[in-house]
Amino acid sequence: MSNIKMLKKEPWNICSMDNPTREEILTAVHADGRIISRFPNADEEIRVVAVKQNGFAIQYIKNPSERVQMTAVRDYGSAIQHIKNPSEAVQIRAVKTNGLAIKYIKNPSDKVQIAAVKQNPKAYEYIENPCPQAQLIYFDFMKRQPKSHGAVGLSR
Repeated sequence: MSNIKMLKKEPWNICSMDNPTREEILTAVHADGRIISRFPNADEEIRVVAVKQNGFAIQYIKNPSERVQMTAVRDYGSAIQHIKNPSEAVQIRAVKTNGLAIKYIKNPSDKVQIAAVKQNPKAYEYIENPCPQAQLIYFDFMKRQPKSHGAVGLSR
């Protein structure tokens, strides 16, 4: 069996290989993005493939580019917790994927707050100082919710 076929099935076997080729590394991270942790000097393409497979693999990449960051949060908004000083664009992309990812963002801008609350009104609960428009979106959402008439069906 060729190394490539083997790595598609058992990607972590790359750790026992001497001097794996770029193609072998690419195959392994395509199967399991966390393998990027074993290759700190991987090129941009390999990094992108790793975080596309598993956004949380970004935690193993030192100084990820904006492209790698965007790829990571596109499908895994909460992966932003592993990005130091993400740009506003990365923050917005993260909260558009998962509004609750705002809990990992320090001092989110108005644009980030609005995007988060639009994606998931419960994100409002994680905003320390919500901007007026985020408040409006949240309270408009709450107005449209059915009224609860106490704890129905609970017994002691």
